[in-house]
Amino acid sequence: MDVTVPIVSTAFGDSGDVAASSIAAVPGRDSSVAIEFESFYGIGIYDISGSTGAFRSNVSAAYSGDNPVFTDATHFYAYDGDTTGAEFYRYSVNATGVTLIDGTTLDGFGGFGGTFAVDGGLVFGSGGGIINPGTTPPSQVAVLPLGNGTSSTSLVGGGVVPYQAESKAFIIGVNDAGTAAYYLECFDTQHFTQEQQIQLPGNFVSALPGIRFGQDGLAYVIPSRTTSNTPQIFLMRGPFVVPAEATSNPAPTLSSTNQTTIAVGSGNLYLTATGTGFLPGAVVLWNGSPRTTTFVDNAHLQVAVAAADLTSAQTITLTSQNPGSGSSNSLTVTIQ
Repeated sequence: MDVTVPIVSTAFGDSGDVAASSIAAVPGRDSSVAIEFESFYGIGIYDISGSTGAFRSNVSAAYSGDNPVFTDATHFYAYDGDTTGAEFYRYSVNATGVTLIDGTTLDGFGGFGGTFAVDGGLVFGSGGGIINPGTTPPSQVAVLPLGNGTSSTSLVGGGVVPYQAESKAFIIGVNDAGTAAYYLECFDTQHFTQEQQIQLPGNFVSALPGIRFGQDGLAYVIPSRTTSNTPQIFLMRGPFVVPAEATSNPAPTLSSTNQTTIAVGSGNLYLTATGTGFLPGAVVLWNGSPRTTTFVDNAHLQVAVAAADLTSAQTITLTSQNPGSGSSNSLTVTIQ
């Protein structure tokens, strides 16, 4: 732990330290976050300086969205999972705080407690909804058919993990016939059809969203209905997540990076790798260790470089791998 910063609020009618119910980092800034305490208090931008922080003056209204998700440094989305169970909000961010753009009732967010994720310019709800937030107002694209066969309902117990580089979305669905059984379902987001499903352990899935990790991983929290049992973390890797791993693929070629020299002590940053032959699921390795990599297109990858990787002067070797391939040629980046 580097530093502990108390969250102090007077803008929400409180005084002294308060606890956050959700938090999201402002993209491109190491010292600003969006913080929500409860639906009644709204969402505000908290700027940190050293070991203290302060809220910007403008905060969102009560019950006007939860769990902010940024699309860039000046816009975020939120969803009211407490009162309507359906309303999607767009906000802008500037030096004075947050400003509501609009709120729209849409289907497929998962009702009360539902969640959403953003990928490829679309919003994916945990109830199967796909929304285009680029129109005014935001518009419904589709609602994916959650469930397992003809005896299922469209209940939802977990989050959604979209992966638009492969036109896929992974969502939790439930078979409500007899004893409830929960499934991790993989959907084709071009044809809006289910491709595969895997039954999850237990009979209860958290409303927390899942996450992708590494080149081909998915993770979900599987809580217990009783106080005596310990929640589980469900981890999955392989062709279910990245089908290209089921076949042998040629290695990509690296040609350049947008930075060849980085200053020691720099904060978190993104590095863009340019090359040829990248496939969805491609990963960049930093001195042989994989780093969080976003597939942009077959010629570009975006690599998340943590501040912890930049603490000392050294020469870094970068390579890349496609799913089911060997390593590419290498490039070097100098930390000085």
